[in-house]
Amino acid sequence: MCVPALQHIQDCSVCVFGRRRRYHRQFIFVARERYLADVGHHVYIHTLLAHYWLGTWGGGKCKPFTYSATQSALIDGKENDVADRKVPLQPLVLGTHPAVVYNLRKLSELPYHLLESRQHLVLKQEVTRLLTYVRVN
Repeated sequence: MCVPALQHIQDCSVCVFGRRRRYHRQFIFVARERYLADVGHHVYIHTLLAHYWLGTWGGGKCKPFTYSATQSALIDGKENDVADRKVPLQPLVLGTHPAVVYNLRKLSELPYHLLESRQHLVLKQEVTRLLTYVRVN
């Protein structure tokens, strides 16, 4: 028996390393309306995702954060701290020579999130660096 809502889910025909991405146009629309309608929040979310792809807080780098008032009261009034978020780095190259495989997800996601987060100078620097690296190798 087929669930009617699942009949409308389409294949993106993107298959990398055996994973397929499926989507539904209405899901994308609703997610954008719910989470990215506010311009400030839109920029904030894309900035976080750009930091992920840049590796700003990955590979054991500690990220500073602020406790909420309730949390601060529970831990003897401490307001700020740093912590390793256990975020993996996203290398440009996966594998070794001669079986070099480029991280296509990073190559597509990083410029998009830098553009959406309005980090144009970083976008210019990173795209130039990535293209130079890919061209040399």
